Amino acid sequence: MNRPDLMIFEPNLGGHHAEFTCHLLKHWIGAAPHGKLLAAVAPGLLEQQPALSKGAIQPPQTERAPLTGPLPGTSASLWVKGLRNRRLLTDAIKKHRPKRVLIMYMDHAQMGLALGLRFPFPVRISGILFHPTLHYPAARSFSPKAHLQRLRKRWLLQLVARNRHLDTVFTLDASAVPSLKALGLRAVALADPVGPGNVDARTPQEMKRLHGIDPDRKVLLLFGALTARKGVVPMLKSVAMLPPWAARQVALLMAGPLDPALRPQVSLLSSGARAAGVQVVHHDAYIQSGSAQPFMEAADLVLAPYQRHFGSSAVLVRAARAQRPVLSQEFGLMGANVRDYGLGQCVDTADPGAIAAGIETFLNEPGSGYDRQRSAGFVQANTPDRFCRTLLSHLLPPESSL
Repeated sequence: MNRPDLMIFEPNLGGHHAEFTCHLLKHWIGAAPHGKLLAAVAPGLLEQQPALSKGAIQPPQTERAPLTGPLPGTSASLWVKGLRNRRLLTDAIKKHRPKRVLIMYMDHAQMGLALGLRFPFPVRISGILFHPTLHYPAARSFSPKAHLQRLRKRWLLQLVARNRHLDTVFTLDASAVPSLKALGLRAVALADPVGPGNVDARTPQEMKRLHGIDPDRKVLLLFGALTARKGVVPMLKSVAMLPPWAARQVALLMAGPLDPALRPQVSLLSSGARAAGVQVVHHDAYIQSGSAQPFMEAADLVLAPYQRHFGSSAVLVRAARAQRPVLSQEFGLMGANVRDYGLGQCVDTADPGAIAAGIETFLNEPGSGYDRQRSAGFVQANTPDRFCRTLLSHLLPPESSL
């Protein structure tokens, strides 16, 4: 049996899952013509990004092995997700016997490693941890439940570190590396792999006409899946609070699929914002990565009102590439990136009044918090090439390094 040099394990659909997988597959084709990369992924994953995935599967260099059986799912509990990931990962490794495995979303696969996955053949398992949180100090305002979650995460990672097959834990948050190493893990920081996405070349004027936006209004863009975690509710509340002079100047463009559970509330809040004088437009559809950049370039201010989100967001990189300022949460890695790279403003995004004040600041001082040169450095630091090169340089032995 010709064992794959590396197997990607990705049972999740949506979001960044398809993008990250496609970037790695295409980089492998260009850089490792003599090795084999097997993508053990959810059925239909690559099809979610048809432009990006074109040419990503080229046997024998890259092959796809769709996972079978119940997938983790988005509505399942963490315990159920953990058990399903464990079974899927175990079955895939036993079936394909790869030399190395990269778990593309390790957060929900920690349980399997902690419970002691064991194989009778040599295999090195690594993963990307998207939400490392232990390096953030526990706030006094945290609930007892939040403190228990922190203890559980620490305990799980300590058990993961003891797994004999474990190799490297990657993270997009460089500030998390010391705390992960303190738990006995081999930890490495990664770039956020956000490509230029130049498939769609529509101009800002064309985008405004397409979505019926008043050409004299400033566009406030809320991009991506519209969920509670992304702050769609406080965002809508905030624009309804704007004074008349500000409301008349702005259009809120919400570009992305809306969580069905939020639809009644969002409809009501949208009506309130319109009554206040704000133009509210919703493009209720999933937007592929190749079509994302025109939305950024059509914006005057890119909104990232996440609610206590610990990790990164491609929205920041896309906004920086379009040379547009952001209004972001002040918490976590996103807040740190905005401050360190001069990407725009940080506010308490749980407070609609604070968001409204940030919008008013932008209208009075469009360049508030924004530094074009530092912002360009942020774009250069987060590319698919950097992401892939760092991954493969640590995953493969020196003689196979790409």
